[in-house]
Amino acid sequence: MTHDEDQGPTGSLAEFRSDGTYVYYERNCAAHPALPFHVHNGEIYVTNFIPKKGPVSVVFHPSADHGHLTYTSPRTFNNARFERVAISDCREQP
Repeated sequence: MTHDEDQGPTGSLAEFRSDGTYVYYERNCAAHPALPFHVHNGEIYVTNFIPKKGPVSVVFHPSADHGHLTYTSPRTFNNARFERVAISDCREQP
């Protein structure tokens, strides 16, 4: 994440894997469990099933040039921006 209108910490990593799963890494490389994602009408949907509640989706919107993804918070209506940058690969961390 390179920008967050909610002033959250930038520097987290979002990984979309070829097996159809998404992994979110904190800035310290702590990984959240892999979640399924799918693409519909060009939007990327990540679905998290909350026990005893139900599914919650996060939607990423790609820019026209596919240079970045935008996530809009349903709570605040503010945007976070994700783009490819040169950072260390959390998968190589112990």
